[in-house]
Amino acid sequence: MPKVRSLDPVADKDKKIYALIKMKQIELSVSDMEISKRSGMSTSTFLKKKKHPHLYHFGEMQEIVKVLKFTDEEKAMCL
Repeated sequence: MPKVRSLDPVADKDKKIYALIKMKQIELSVSDMEISKRSGMSTSTFLKKKKHPHLYHFGEMQEIVKVLKFTDEEKAMCL
């Protein structure tokens, strides 16, 4: 049976940002705990927001971008 495409653009963008964060974490060997400490939130809050990136505050996302060393193209995708 074919998959039904989501009509929610926020959900699609969230999936892409989640995949990007996860890929960069693996690439740089950065733990969830390390990112959460640097961005000033608890680990459980970070994990919740990682699955739903539209919930990040601007400052939190800035710190995540710094820690994971996003390129300019990756930063633009997160906007």
